[in-house]
Amino acid sequence: MTTQDWSNTPSSHLFPRMWDGNNDRNQVDCYRQYTGLAEDEAPTMKDNLKYAMGYQAYWMYLRYFLWSYSGKQNDLQGFGNVRDGNFVTGISPIDNFFYGDQSKMPDSIHKNNKSYNKLYMLPLILGFLGLAFQYKRNRRDFLVTGLLFAITGFGIVFYLNQAGYQPRERDYAFAGSCYAFAIWIGLGVIWVKKCWRSP
Repeated sequence: MTTQDWSNTPSSHLFPRMWDGNNDRNQVDCYRQYTGLAEDEAPTMKDNLKYAMGYQAYWMYLRYFLWSYSGKQNDLQGFGNVRDGNFVTGISPIDNFFYGDQSKMPDSIHKNNKSYNKLYMLPLILGFLGLAFQYKRNRRDFLVTGLLFAITGFGIVFYLNQAGYQPRERDYAFAGSCYAFAIWIGLGVIWVKKCWRSP
């Protein structure tokens, strides 16, 4: 079995994301899926960035983050397809825009699936309200919370440099960013309560 050597590609010295030329877990297939690389084509800097944003940042981190604060489609292990393991909002026009008509999905992986959670983006909205509230009230605290969120979220994404098609979500690696966002959700609740009581 031959493996592709990407160690001397033009982009490998600056921001190498596609580093594993072995295809024993279909890593190379994942690189191709997210970048559109042909069979013997060497990845460019643009390809590395596409993979970093599409798979590492969105699929492995942001999707997990949105499961917690927006909603979860089902518990099927997905690899970028529209039917398995995406985030959802519970708001049909939004979900149908991203993934097609959700009402056509089998009930076994949709309405009857215990992991199908519709949060209607309420925790996400509260978090953004809390973020704005903290920024307005105390910028130093906002900076600390924001750094905690960024470093334990996207910072970990780029540090880990995960190869394609991980066997499961590595959610434990990103727990810190969820803790930081939970602080903002709490502040968002305080802000809503304060506005509700204001004349």
